[in-house]
Amino acid sequence: MSDSAAIRLDGIYLSYPASHTPVLTDVSFSISSGEAVAIVGPSGCGKTSVTRVVNGLAEAYYGGSLAGCVQVGSLDVRTARLSEIGRVVGSVFQDPRSQFFASLTEDEVAFGMENYGVAHELLDARVDAALAFVKAETLKGRSIHPMSNGEKQKLAIASVNAVKPSVYVFDEPSSNLDMASVEALSCLMARLKNQGCTIVVAEHRIHYLIGVVDRFVYMDGGSIVATYTSSELMALAENRRAELGIRSPRLDRLRAGARFFTTTGSGLAIRGLRYSAASRVIFEGLDFEARSGCITAIVGRNGIGKTTLAKLVCGLLKEKGGSIFIRDVPMSRKSRRRAAYFVMQNTDCQLFGDSVWDELRMNAPRLPEDDLRAILDDYGLLSFKDIHPMALSGGQKQRLTIAVAELIDVPVIILDEPTSGLDYRSMRKVAARLRALASKGKAVLVITHDFEFIMESCDKAIHIKGSGQAICFDVGSCQERILAALAS
Repeated sequence: MSDSAAIRLDGIYLSYPASHTPVLTDVSFSISSGEAVAIVGPSGCGKTSVTRVVNGLAEAYYGGSLAGCVQVGSLDVRTARLSEIGRVVGSVFQDPRSQFFASLTEDEVAFGMENYGVAHELLDARVDAALAFVKAETLKGRSIHPMSNGEKQKLAIASVNAVKPSVYVFDEPSSNLDMASVEALSCLMARLKNQGCTIVVAEHRIHYLIGVVDRFVYMDGGSIVATYTSSELMALAENRRAELGIRSPRLDRLRAGARFFTTTGSGLAIRGLRYSAASRVIFEGLDFEARSGCITAIVGRNGIGKTTLAKLVCGLLKEKGGSIFIRDVPMSRKSRRRAAYFVMQNTDCQLFGDSVWDELRMNAPRLPEDDLRAILDDYGLLSFKDIHPMALSGGQKQRLTIAVAELIDVPVIILDEPTSGLDYRSMRKVAARLRALASKGKAVLVITHDFEFIMESCDKAIHIKGSGQAICFDVGSCQERILAALAS
């Protein structure tokens, strides 16, 4: 291993209390100072656990049993205090909300600096510099809670940047971002690298990392299997990349798959929808239709109102005006709660069972055991049936919530970013299950920024451009327009 290594892992074994098997087995590698490395591989392969080992949270926060050597710079991570590690390693989590401590932008960015004793007279300048670095000056003075996912991600990075760590650890940072925000994230990582920072990123969506990271470390089953440069990854044969479960490195090469849908009638129709919150008009006269028997992608930039739309359709929010029809019947808010089901972006909000099996059983108490086993097998979760849902990886939790949605017999199903945290194989499994649901005459709507998933599974795409604008595209013939819509 190089003497200039900023990060050194040697013979790492890691197990969590709720897991029967190690999540990391004999993991050894080093990362040089100023190098950027991506950890890739199937869902549940150990990518996130590697980031937790580097930032010291595997033992200190998650209660893991860790063996081996972990060194970051001159720090022995296993014996150092978290406060010491935090000065050197800045962490940006998949869900940035989990790392916020304040309710206002400036307070959040200043929080870490205050904990490390930065002089009060320096705080304002450091806050401004950190926000400027991520091009988020417009976030000053704003409340964090109503921000879009892209804005929250920027704020999380600014908060870390203000402390000025030498190492940045990102866990699935693109999973909830629109294409414009992903491109901004790529540029931001490149700037950090140019400043000499060391970067570790655990990721499934890799297209934005080509040309930014120096190496892609491929993991499977808790171990390192292979290492690729960007050019080597790009040169992988398509069938080999699919076997490995690696997402596409080139979005411009993707083409729509065969369409499997038979339109059976009107599933969901929005007519003149109006909604506002906190003096902000979100929808004013919105109109669109999603047919039964089809999978319809709902696309648009972060913060445009896509999740709000889903909550209105499912009766979690009440419209200010307009009408919502399900199978040509105008539906009240109360009626919509029984006719539409919403799979939320934050999967933890919808998991209540003591085990994966219990989660399904609660929602289908009379379903034969063989049928439950078949559904778990279809989603690649049968081997985890006795595991507590909170012990699953992010991608596994995502698949579990969709499995639950399949058990609930309603005519409209809306899923918010169902492929965040999913590898290529898992994404294709979800696409197949959603096609099966659509074939039963359900209207399936998917809020997504995942162009690869849209090409794989969706029949139509509706671009929400503004308060009253919704433009419908045919996925098979308008691929460039959909990619442009995702990037706008």
